Amino acid sequence: MKIYQKRKALSERLKFTAFKHRWLILIKGRLSNTSKPASVFLEGLNISKSFYLLDHMWSL
Repeated sequence: MKIYQKRKALSERLKFTAFKHRWLILIKGRLSNTSKPASVFLEGLNISKSFYLLDHMWSL
């Protein structure tokens, strides 16, 4: 039961982050036309998020 709940929580979190990533990519696309540093910052944010996700998956 516990494993099932963890998996469900993880899948929900992954769905949420996928949704957030979609927004970040959209924002990044908009910003890259105007200012370079902002898009670089967002890219860094994406990388740190994916590392957090990987770390979280390993801990399960």
